[in-house]
Amino acid sequence: MPHLSTQRPIPALPKPRRPRAQKNGYTQKDVAREAGVSQSAVSRVFAGRGYVAADVRQQIEKAARKLGYLPDMAARSLVKGRSNIVAVVTSNITHPFVPQMLEKMTLAIQRRGQEVLLLNSPPGQDIDRQLPLALRYRVKGILIANVSIGGRAARQVRQSGTPIVMVNRYVEEKAVHGVSCDNVHGSRLVARDFIAAGKQRIAYIGGLPGSPTNVVRRDAFLQALREQGVTPDVVLEGAFTHAWGYEAAGLLNRRRPPVDAVFCGDDMVAIGMLDGYRGLPGGLAAAPSIVGFDDIPNASWPPYMLTTYSNPLDRMIETALDLLDGPTDQPPVREVLQGELVRRASF
Repeated sequence: MPHLSTQRPIPALPKPRRPRAQKNGYTQKDVAREAGVSQSAVSRVFAGRGYVAADVRQQIEKAARKLGYLPDMAARSLVKGRSNIVAVVTSNITHPFVPQMLEKMTLAIQRRGQEVLLLNSPPGQDIDRQLPLALRYRVKGILIANVSIGGRAARQVRQSGTPIVMVNRYVEEKAVHGVSCDNVHGSRLVARDFIAAGKQRIAYIGGLPGSPTNVVRRDAFLQALREQGVTPDVVLEGAFTHAWGYEAAGLLNRRRPPVDAVFCGDDMVAIGMLDGYRGLPGGLAAAPSIVGFDDIPNASWPPYMLTTYSNPLDRMIETALDLLDGPTDQPPVREVLQGELVRRASF
């Protein structure tokens, strides 16, 4: 007896409907009629392209507000093949450096008349999963903020014709644009200043041993010390977290003789270390000189007054956006921008 399936057939997907410009029925044609201008002028205003006199622009914006008209961004992206949206892909959003970067990044994008799509991956999740989602939104470009992506995902984005820039990261084999802080310059500058100040027992307290940022900062710092004939007293690596810095303070405090200078791989480690020493016998008065990296907002708070190497975020972001707005067929560009040592009370 033949087997009869009891499963219902899968219904066909509904045909996609053409996006409607407005629920209230008004179109750019109505705005043009209300403002007493041409429809092409209205189109230029809402597309953000082409010249429109200031008084005409004001008439159009006033008419649009009166009618309650808002342009349909989805429909525009279907027509142009690209939206006016820049996707920002990031992770570890609870680390103070990341919100600082995202705030500057979103404001810079909006100043250029563009919108932001923020895609945040939970820690431990493959960041590459976010890239196909960004492409489905027909974004005009993708900024990879403070995280790395795989080579396969990078090639997929490049093949789509969508510009992509890694910000505060750069991996040469990924064949994408990269804009980063000069980690080597900053780390060597700290080493030079420690030696100039007569420091002899110097420690490096870093993040994850395999983290690209940690590796570059650690190696540049240690090499600069050795070039001046100074052997690092101790190197400890854990994570770019306050908790690790706090723990490391206890570990260093047990060393005899004690270290007299510490370079931390980022500011959160340094701030955790300052808090750790605060709770130890002798308090901060017994702490070594401590220097961080990035100049996050917390670094300037009165309880810390952390000396740190500033990450040139504003210049990095503007450079990255210039690359997104540039020719889509240009070969991968790498920009490395120097910051400066911000001197405060911790050293």
